[in-house]
Amino acid sequence: MAVCEKCGAELTHDEVGLYRKIVLREAETFLCIPCLAEKFCVPEEDLRSMVERFKRAGCQLFSAV
Repeated sequence: MAVCEKCGAELTHDEVGLYRKIVLREAETFLCIPCLAEKFCVPEEDLRSMVERFKRAGCQLFSAV
């Protein structure tokens, strides 16, 4: 199981997918949504909305809806 590089939290499949989708497709280390939101100075809810949008679009980096 992957863990957040900054805080050590266990990551969900969707958090790993989001990191790969918006940061680096070949990433081996990741940030959880709260740490990613802090890094990019965006609300966590915006990132969670992106995950849902990518899922609805059928992106294979995310769990099925």
